[in-house]
Amino acid sequence: MEAKKQLELVRRSLAHVATRNTDRDPKPTTVAVQTYLDERRYAREREVLFRRSPVAVAHVSQLVSPGDFVTHDGTGIPLLVVRGDDGSLSAFINVCRHRGNCVEKSPCGRDKKAFVCGYHAWTYGRDGRLKAIPSENGFEGVDRDARASFASRSERQAAWCGLAHRPAARPRTRASMPLLSSARSRRSW
Repeated sequence: MEAKKQLELVRRSLAHVATRNTDRDPKPTTVAVQTYLDERRYAREREVLFRRSPVAVAHVSQLVSPGDFVTHDGTGIPLLVVRGDDGSLSAFINVCRHRGNCVEKSPCGRDKKAFVCGYHAWTYGRDGRLKAIPSENGFEGVDRDARASFASRSERQAAWCGLAHRPAARPRTRASMPLLSSARSRRSW
């Protein structure tokens, strides 16, 4: 969202708070029940609401120390958010790059050293890199870098950890997003 639009929305919201009012139609609005059952509409709403804009998935107090993590599946994409050894937050698709199994099943945890897939025990580090493949003789030639966990952009905005499910776009800076912290980006999926 452009900075000008963000400022406009903030000002409009503050005006609503001051006047104890909202944007609403002058007369009641009704919505047909079929609207709520339309699969195509649901897919569009999911794309617009959960894939184009950051989604709050955790409070930073849940991710204080290296190895602290939360998982999140509310957007239809299984996510694993981890506090790294360097103190940064990273978000990964919570799927093993071998057979697609969920890597971390717990909703949250503390001081996790590594994330291990329950299928063949492929092991990923806090940085999303593939660290170990048990019985490697069955996996000759596997490029560990190519099999690293897909990362999603993570942004710390105030006290919330938010995720944006989109390919890396133009770099965002404080200047281009005055209401948000600058984003630390790793790989995008």
